[in-house]
Amino acid sequence: QMSSLFFLASQPYVFAATDMRAAFIECYGPNLTAVQVGMLPHPQPTPAEVLVAITASSVNPIDWKTLDGSLKSFFPFSFPHVIGGDIVGRVTNCGAMACNSRFGLGDHVWANLGVAA
Repeated sequence: QMSSLFFLASQPYVFAATDMRAAFIECYGPNLTAVQVGMLPHPQPTPAEVLVAITASSVNPIDWKTLDGSLKSFFPFSFPHVIGGDIVGRVTNCGAMACNSRFGLGDHVWANLGVAA
């Protein structure tokens, strides 16, 4: 099933500017059985955040351990929850205080979002 996630992520897709394609879960489940790939609304950045169009992401051991809910008392998710905490991509929108000399529209960035991202 993991290979199908990589295949889907590499396919070009045209969608509304208000939507994004993502790998996400809507409930806890064993291993990858709960993972879906589909459309979700774009999040809006808060004043201190940037929105990144993600070009690559990873699924790490902590992701595997949290997908089934065994760590939900430590890392509770609200659903739908987009999986993958290490990302690379391009800044596409900025909160009022976020785009400055450190970040700008179009910048290529990487981040470790942590488990509760």
